[in-house]
Amino acid sequence: MNKSKSARLIIAAIVVAVIAAAAIVPKIMVAEWREDKTGSLPGPGNALWDFSLPTPGDEATLKYLGLDKSEEPFRLTDIKADLLLVEIISVYCVSCHGMAPYMNKLHDMIESDPDLRGKVKMIAVGAGNNVNELDAFRREKVVQFPLFPDENFEVHAMAGDPRTPFLIFARPDGAGGLMVVDTHLGLMRDEKKLYESTRAALKADIVALAAKARETKRADERADLKLPVTEEELLAKAKKALAPAGTISDLKRLELPVSGEVFIATSPSGKVFARVIARRIPCNDCHNVFFVYSFDEKGKFIGFEPLYLSKLGNKPWDESDAELFRKRVAGKQIERPLLFDPKADAVTSATITSMVIFNTFNRTKYVLDELREEGYIK
Repeated sequence: MNKSKSARLIIAAIVVAVIAAAAIVPKIMVAEWREDKTGSLPGPGNALWDFSLPTPGDEATLKYLGLDKSEEPFRLTDIKADLLLVEIISVYCVSCHGMAPYMNKLHDMIESDPDLRGKVKMIAVGAGNNVNELDAFRREKVVQFPLFPDENFEVHAMAGDPRTPFLIFARPDGAGGLMVVDTHLGLMRDEKKLYESTRAALKADIVALAAKARETKRADERADLKLPVTEEELLAKAKKALAPAGTISDLKRLELPVSGEVFIATSPSGKVFARVIARRIPCNDCHNVFFVYSFDEKGKFIGFEPLYLSKLGNKPWDESDAELFRKRVAGKQIERPLLFDPKADAVTSATITSMVIFNTFNRTKYVLDELREEGYIK
């Protein structure tokens, strides 16, 4: 079976399983997402971002994480561990499916090692995934450690929008937080290497790592998000996205303190806006997403234009793919969340890309709020 057909079958199997799965996985609890909450990829010596999770209800998970039964949420630092492994995954990521058996083997090796058992704990966070999707993944892959959904990409954003799978090794920093001691991006088909990395992380000198991190200049982590179009092409796409509003005039760029660059123009019915989006997606086998979408001052979506969007085999979207999204959002109210249904809303063989686009649409309410706060909408 070729890779394209295999990937399509995997995704189809997940979608079918999601319909029947029971929602038993706890949900992540974080503050409302804003553009300024987007972090950078954590590396050795950096602090691990902070977020809360609801306390699991089953005794086995409570015992594994070293938590007391409670209705209150817990933080990562509440987990009783000398080393915490946090894996960011997506159930629609082929590499995450490939990584799952090796993570399960790593879990078995840790639990079988008297030097590691009880000291090392593992959890996974599903970027863009809901409780049903993760439960289906858990059942299919027989995952033996806790899974938590990150349905609105809050944790994924705090982690710097990494591709997946992204594995983080973190240790208590002695000051109430967690420090990253190692990371691994992408598929690793070798449980022995994962095991050795785990043992090494447990022995790492966190003081030396922190000192090195302070001295090291981080490379520009957004270099891979450079727009794949010229300025002239970008302007043309912005105008096209705004075209459904009628004849526009006075087109110019704004720089919002939090949401960044936005185009603003005047239409027959009032002010209209266009956002240029460049985002990484949670999949190590897929391309980043680049597109333009527009909305008006009354809080309605107007248009959508791809800059570069791809599907399985890195094939670019065609006009019919883009039209699916135009019809789905045009005229919809920004304040009402758009619920993503992979069966109805995803471009064929571009489920993760489609999911990220919907997530961007649902973040627009914060951009609209900022435009009001800055006086661009009266």
